Amino acid sequence: MKKSSRWLLKTLKNMGGLGSTRLLSGTLDIQISFEKKLARFLDKEDSITFSSGYLANVGVIRMLIDPFPYFDLFKGGQGVIISDELNHASIIDG
Repeated sequence: MKKSSRWLLKTLKNMGGLGSTRLLSGTLDIQISFEKKLARFLDKEDSITFSSGYLANVGVIRMLIDPFPYFDLFKGGQGVIISDELNHASIIDG
């Protein structure tokens, strides 16, 4: 077996495949490790990341456009998003 094939099999066994979101596939060790590193980087006790790209787009875009009590990006005003009809549905939904 080639070295690259052994590496791929080991990685799939340890980190899972290219399956789905955390909700369906469960949480992987690499995700927990990343969240711990992110918390240390931000000097916080803990962190959690969005479980899918869809949720990230919807959550972040919403936060950028609407006034948010803990994060005033536009100093009391509202942001503007210019979107294209060919954007991914999650960007449009956001």
